[in-house]
Amino acid sequence: MNKKIEAPDFTPIKPFLTINEAAAWSGLGRDYLRKGCKAGTIPHIKSGTKYLINASKLLALEDSPD
Repeated sequence: MNKKIEAPDFTPIKPFLTINEAAAWSGLGRDYLRKGCKAGTIPHIKSGTKYLINASKLLALEDSPD
């Protein structure tokens, strides 16, 4: 999971985003986000069968060293 995350042009209104919302917001692919959630490399919580991605922590991943 070494993709560079560029800061989106807007701040999300919700603290947690679905995979589709996070993909549209961050520019990352849905499959990349889903695989990252399953692998534990994308910060998320799971509600039933849905992954809810923590938007602020996802953006913070850009600043973390590889």
